[in-house]
Amino acid sequence: KQLIEYIRKPRKISKIVNRLFGKPSDRSISKIKKWLLAYERDDFINIVEENDDMGILRKKLENEKADTVAIYGHGVRNPDSNSVEGAQSIEGIKGMIHMRNILDNIVTDNLVIISCVGGTPNNINPEVSSGTWSSVFERFNGIIISCKWSVPTEDTIELISQMYNHTLDEGMNISEALLTAQRYMKNRGKGELSWAGVE
Repeated sequence: KQLIEYIRKPRKISKIVNRLFGKPSDRSISKIKKWLLAYERDDFINIVEENDDMGILRKKLENEKADTVAIYGHGVRNPDSNSVEGAQSIEGIKGMIHMRNILDNIVTDNLVIISCVGGTPNNINPEVSSGTWSSVFERFNGIIISCKWSVPTEDTIELISQMYNHTLDEGMNISEALLTAQRYMKNRGKGELSWAGVE
């Protein structure tokens, strides 16, 4: 009964710790960094240091008492994977950062993963699917927002900004905030590839 009540409880975001991974010379990483630094507010904490250190995220999360972690970066597939399998790592500056390593370093209620090639669970055998989705589902017991496919950087920034505004400023729960942001993008004439890949 407690588990059912926990699952049904509407989740909101009160404070976000954002962690950007990737090479600063990459155009998409540079755009995300610029957006993060411009979106300045007390409940939106950014870690944009040019390193792969997970300890920074863990300490910031503990110190800030944030209920949400958002990870941004390029997802990297296993070279032997098939087209429906998603990323198993996030590209760092010096190497790949496995999703399990990220999850081992955070304790939070909500997780946002904005990375390309997030992948989808195998609908026949989700328990044996590989990629970001299954790594997260195995280890995380909270609200998850992730990309199913490679999404355009500018449109995703706009979508996520809208979602954060709705939940941080208007108190919407996360699901409602995401759906409202997706409707906003659709009503502005953006195609499904721009907004439907985030769920």
